[in-house]
Order: sequence, then structure tokens, then C-alpha cells
Amino acid sequence: MKNNLQTIAVVASSGYVSALGAFVNESLAEISVWLLVMVCVIATDLFAKWFKILKLRDEPFRISKGTRDTLAKMVVYFAAVVTSVFVQHAMNADSLARWTCGMVIGVEGISIAGNLLRANGYRLDTGALIAYIAGKAHVPEDIIKEEERHGRAEH
Repeated sequence: MKNNLQTIAVVASSGYVSALGAFVNESLAEISVWLLVMVCVIATDLFAKWFKILKLRDEPFRISKGTRDTLAKMVVYFAAVVTSVFVQHAMNADSLARWTCGMVIGVEGISIAGNLLRANGYRLDTGALIAYIAGKAHVPEDIIKEEERHGRAEH
């Protein structure tokens, strides 16, 4: 009896491990593409920040601080990409990873644009940009105002 239970446990666990391995292998193919995109966008943001600092000379240029900030972003974005791809495959969703990575690219794109504009003497008002985008998306204005007040109170 004990031998039969051990055999059942071994067969069940090996089936589980092989299914998990296939799931991870399938997900890794998609994760690698999104991670390459994230690394390119984050590196572009880092270079735009360095360009702004070197051009304006309004703060000291320290490669180590910029690298630490960039690596912290990469950890957060890596976690977002891996989570979204695994959830997408687990739920058989179509575009969860695409929307998650698109959101990250959008946030980093605003940061890149802000750094490049600031280097040339302009300041990007992200609050006005959010209000404009919300207006185009027909989001009620009171929702945006409430979120902005809440965000300012935390800082």
C-alpha cells in the first residue's frame, strides 16, 4: 500500500512539473521580447536624463545614482512584465502583456519627453497632460481632480 502511494505521488508530481515546465517555457518566449523592449525604453530614459543634466548643469552628474535609479525601475518593470505574461497565459487572455508594457512605455515616454524638453528650456506639465488625455477619453473631470489632490497629499 505504501509503495503504491509513493508511486502515485511521484507520477502526480512529475506530471505537475512537466506541465509547469511547458507553461514557463511558453511564457519565456514572450517575456524575452517584452523585456528587450523595456530595457531599450529604460536605457533611452537614462540617456535622456544624462543629457538633461549635462546640458543644464542644474544638479551634479553622478553615474552611480542614475544607474541605481534605472536598475530600480528595471526591477519594477521586470516584475510587471513577468506577472502580466504569466497571468495572460494562465487566463488565456489576448493582450494583457501588450497593455501592461504599453502603459510602461507610455510612462517612460513621458519621462523621456520631459527630460528632453527640460534640456531645451521647456517644462512638461504632467498634470495638464493627464487632464488633456482624460478630456479626450471623456473621463469626468472631478475624478481627475480627486486623484490629483490625493496624490499631492501623500507626498
